[in-house]
Amino acid sequence: MRRIRSGLMRTPFEIYSRVTALDEFGQNVPSFVDSTTKVFGYIKGLTAQETLEREGIVHARTYEIMVRSKEKNLFASTARLVSLADGRTFEIEGIQEYDDRQQTLTVRVREIS
Repeated sequence: MRRIRSGLMRTPFEIYSRVTALDEFGQNVPSFVDSTTKVFGYIKGLTAQETLEREGIVHARTYEIMVRSKEKNLFASTARLVSLADGRTFEIEGIQEYDDRQQTLTVRVREIS
């Protein structure tokens, strides 16, 4: 059984949900709206990745953020997390339950530069 380490969960994060609107040309334009939901968590790990795309080499940093929350539906794959401590923005890639009591979630995110 892994330990939760709840003393480290002191970084506040805001959850932004994705909405789409039509622009003047009739195309869907995504934007992000504050869902007024704040959760506390901590950043567990970092993975660096480089991919070769048409524009050249693209660097991506992937993190795992552990949050104390029971509601999985807040962390949709189209949502974003914004750290209120340093203003970094993270795009959610996936979530997984961390413990059997369903008190914490591990959110896999990618930092947006």
